Amino acid sequence: CPMAQMTLKNGIERLLKKEIPEVREVISA
Repeated sequence: CPMAQMTLKNGIERLLKKEIPEVREVISA
C-alpha cells in the first residue's frame, strides 16, 4: 500500500535528518 511506503520513507528521512543534516539534500536531489 502506497501510504505505508510513504510513512516508511518519511520515517527513514526523519531518522537520517537527525543523524546527518546533509542527507536531506541528497534525498531531495
